[in-house]
Amino acid sequence: MAVGWSAADIKFTGLTATGTEVAKGVLHGVFHPDTNLMFGTTNTDVPYLLLQTMAIAVLGTLFGAILAIPFELRDNAVAYLLEGGAAHCIQALQYVGIQILYGRDIHLGYHAYGAN
Repeated sequence: MAVGWSAADIKFTGLTATGTEVAKGVLHGVFHPDTNLMFGTTNTDVPYLLLQTMAIAVLGTLFGAILAIPFELRDNAVAYLLEGGAAHCIQALQYVGIQILYGRDIHLGYHAYGAN
């Protein structure tokens, strides 16, 4: 119903000259790509922009992993304090430290080390 209500307000006046020119340019670019743009070495060419995109992805992942560590430690510490006391909490934090050093998954949950 909302789609019909909002679509009723759209008024189509036909294709504009600018729109058809843009569409023609896109199709021309798809079938006749500019190899200078694809294999260039300036900061506006595809290889540079692809490398920049991958760098942003790696940095974002690293930032997210670093940001998640305090939350993981807090959640595990609270869970182990509730579950098995302070000694269990210290053991869990040692385990998390070892997992971080070796780069493994550090989610422990309630049942690591055989906790009931």
